[in-house]
Amino acid sequence: MPTTPGPRSHLALCSAILLLLSLSARAAENETQASAQESVPLEVFIGPKIKRGLPPKYPGDQRRLGNEGWVQLSMMIDPSGKPYEISVSDSTGNPVLNALAVKAAAHWTFEPARLNGVPVDSSYTGKVTFTITEGDRGATNAFIEAYGRSMDAIEAADRAAADAAMTRMKATNLYEDAYLNLTRFRYFVLWGTKAEQIEALKRAIAHEGTWTYLPKKTFVDALVALMALNLEVNDFAEVLDAWGKLQNAQLDEHTAAQWRPIIADLEAMKTDGRTYRVAGALRNATSWHFKLHKNKFSIDVASGRVSEVRLRCKMKYVFFRFDPALQYTIDDRFGPCEMELVGEPGTEFLLTQS
Repeated sequence: MPTTPGPRSHLALCSAILLLLSLSARAAENETQASAQESVPLEVFIGPKIKRGLPPKYPGDQRRLGNEGWVQLSMMIDPSGKPYEISVSDSTGNPVLNALAVKAAAHWTFEPARLNGVPVDSSYTGKVTFTITEGDRGATNAFIEAYGRSMDAIEAADRAAADAAMTRMKATNLYEDAYLNLTRFRYFVLWGTKAEQIEALKRAIAHEGTWTYLPKKTFVDALVALMALNLEVNDFAEVLDAWGKLQNAQLDEHTAAQWRPIIADLEAMKTDGRTYRVAGALRNATSWHFKLHKNKFSIDVASGRVSEVRLRCKMKYVFFRFDPALQYTIDDRFGPCEMELVGEPGTEFLLTQS
């Protein structure tokens, strides 16, 4: 089996990124106290569980081309266990695999979510992975050589050499794709934007809850770096999501201690009066997915057009025509929501949460 590239110093800057960021922790005060005699009704919610989810058939042309990939799906499950409003929220970018994943998910069956024993609508996220060979294929010798040359050029801040080396990094499986995107992350730290850094790290982590394609330390370092970047761009729900994954990865105590007050503050922010903004763009796509952190939002369109807002919430699906003059409030009973904005490619906007 060919040698696989181990973790190098390419994520050593994660701690440096973290130290540059700070968010003052605020103690959340509970202003109401229930009396000993007061009875508080308890609602029991049980999320949907997949019963039958056959993977799509791997198309022969994609297999011959060596196209592996993954597709992250967002959908709703109705009270009968049938999925609806299925959307691609992220993927490795192959439109053929995206379409196959959506088509396959439409035939999945679920045990529906239940609220106090009664079946209800609920959101669900699932991932479809397309792999040609089972098990860990490792990296080819050609990929390892290109990876080493790319990393050396980036560490030397030689952009021309890095560009030339990275053109030879052809990922033939998901393991190589993860390392390719770690390299892209390091490249974008020097010559790219925060959005490009975030996109590269998300591809490397691949929406996995554990170290599937990367060694454990590299996976943890990538998650910490992604948390720091998402904190900087005010994507707070994604920060909390990454923090949840790190609880299973035995994060070192020093780093965990730095993050705990930040995480506590973000939890408090969900219901306090603070307002913040997030810049978004549809770029070349017609939709934009974002996990909402608070239940009030408005959208200011700088250019282009947003036509529709879709909310896939824990216990409700809502969609409506976008009105730029309105501030929207989500009923607390709906639970956490993922928003999908639909509009023209190239649209740029500011999302305000309050």
